[in-house]
Amino acid sequence: MNCRVCRQDVQEIMNLGQQPVSNRFLKNADEQEYTHNLSIGVCNACGLMQLTDTFPAAEIASKHDWLTYTEPERHLDELAKIISGLGSKVCAISYKDDSLLQRLKKLGLSGMRLDPVSDLGAGKSHNGVEVVQQLLNVQAAKQVAEKNGKFDIVLARHILEHAYNISEFMKSIKELLKPEGVAVLEVPDCTKAIEQLDYGMIWEEHLAYFTPAAFKSCIMSAGFAAERFETYQYLMENSLVAIAKPAEKKSIQNGEHEIEAAKKYAEAFAEKKKAAQEFMKSQKGNIAVFGAGHTASTLINLFELKDFVSFVADDNENKQGMLMPGSKLPIRSSDKLNEADLCILSVNPEAEKKIIVDKNFNGKWASFSPISELSIFNRFRKASDEVYYAQDRIADKKDIELIKAKAQRSTQKKSRLCMHSTEGDKLQEMLIVHGKGTYVRPHKHVNKAESFHVVEGTARVIVFDDNGKITKAFEIGDYESGKPFYCRMNDKHYHTLIITSDWLVFHESTTGPFNRADTITAPFAPKNDDEIAEFMKKTNADAEKFLRSHK
Repeated sequence: MNCRVCRQDVQEIMNLGQQPVSNRFLKNADEQEYTHNLSIGVCNACGLMQLTDTFPAAEIASKHDWLTYTEPERHLDELAKIISGLGSKVCAISYKDDSLLQRLKKLGLSGMRLDPVSDLGAGKSHNGVEVVQQLLNVQAAKQVAEKNGKFDIVLARHILEHAYNISEFMKSIKELLKPEGVAVLEVPDCTKAIEQLDYGMIWEEHLAYFTPAAFKSCIMSAGFAAERFETYQYLMENSLVAIAKPAEKKSIQNGEHEIEAAKKYAEAFAEKKKAAQEFMKSQKGNIAVFGAGHTASTLINLFELKDFVSFVADDNENKQGMLMPGSKLPIRSSDKLNEADLCILSVNPEAEKKIIVDKNFNGKWASFSPISELSIFNRFRKASDEVYYAQDRIADKKDIELIKAKAQRSTQKKSRLCMHSTEGDKLQEMLIVHGKGTYVRPHKHVNKAESFHVVEGTARVIVFDDNGKITKAFEIGDYESGKPFYCRMNDKHYHTLIITSDWLVFHESTTGPFNRADTITAPFAPKNDDEIAEFMKKTNADAEKFLRSHK
């Protein structure tokens, strides 16, 4: 097949056989069930992962009016402010744009959302994005523009990945826009899922699996130019947002990195499936899964886990009493969880802690998510909320993303993965993650040195005398940044880090055994939260002055 973005050749890398539609819950075990071949490919040019044998849109469309999907929204206030100055007249494509449209109206913009019946010619009222993407074509867009006039801003959040014909969809957006208008396009970033080998990402409703590079290629090949490109950070998957204007088509970006990652993702499936089954076999007693969504449906079916699971629990009363697609496992109320000995969470990992607190469950918890602390695939041993020990002595990019995810959940936005076995080891080596704004209280070490090698990100190293005066400051970054990437600190001077990228990841080495008394915090450094922000702001400003005067 041809790539749905750049029209180049797509190579099939996974064929997962006949699979059900994951929103098609069954009323009884004898009910006839539609299945379709689920196969995934990667474009040999732009590197976009995509379904190669798409399920019919009519089969994907939900049969249940009560079934809804929510998208991440923490970033929408900021996004609304960014685009509010780009025009006054807004068109929203689907119900997924409603919350952003409401924010824009509060900021004084006028807007409408396309109606599937009156604007797109649907036979009956249906808000599902599968229906909208199918009916939104150039002719329909022209009719909307003739009726309402053209728009300054068109919103299209979390629908592009559902589009069967991306070229036609993007042409339709052009028809809705004024010549200088902008399209606000948002898609989920699949980078983490691909790197973490998260097969719950696979969904018949998502035809395209975007990474930042593949998303940019999509925009360029569709005849748009990104005026602004933002990545909004979330624990499970980031949100990619492009604010783009109509332009001449440009050649796509080379997707060599994406192609390699996609092939590794496909190659690792059998091993991951085996690991999931081995985990299940190792458990005693009944196993329940919490969350009767597409992730649970996908993983239970793809990993062939139905014989290990007693039931699936869900708090949606409409699902209770029905059967899961494919596996035909019963869906029960979460009140029944204590009939199980182990409950595997199949939800966004950001919600896991709240669920565990809210549920009166006496058994053990686990998680299907590879970035969860409770993951059935866990490679780490937890020592505290910020300190983890590697189960083996090899770390790769997946491990970096895992400790980033743990830092994101931490109140201080930091975490470390210890590569040594215990605090008593003579050599202590760690992969450490600090987020922007993390406070590294100025400190020095007694009778020991430390070195650190930057793996990712940038920071400012600041050295003080005993009175808190800056005696040295310099920039560090990963090898590709062009900044110094390695630093060794002796035991004589107080020092700190100011993180200048979203995340700083560095490899730190020092001598052991670990003794907290060997670290002396600076008396001039605040520990009161109310004083820390001001101290960091002043320290950074003083460091900038120091750097300018010592060029």
